[in-house]
Amino acid sequence: MNQEECKWELKYWCDNKGESPIERWFDSLTKEQFKSVAKELKLLELCGNMLKLPHSRGLKKGLFELRERKYEFRVYYTFLKN
Repeated sequence: MNQEECKWELKYWCDNKGESPIERWFDSLTKEQFKSVAKELKLLELCGNMLKLPHSRGLKKGLFELRERKYEFRVYYTFLKN
């Protein structure tokens, strides 16, 4: 998949030190676990707010969970306006 195919841009939250908790979490995963999570993140990049179950589920207004199913990981996210 090349950059032109991506419709949405994923941005990870960083604390006041510039560190990203999700990137630390990525580093803690095994290669297979990361591969599985990355697959779901790519779907989110491509589909954005059109991604539905079983990959994504709305929790409440403006809050969603990305549902990695093999290891049952969840990544919580929202959409921001440019």
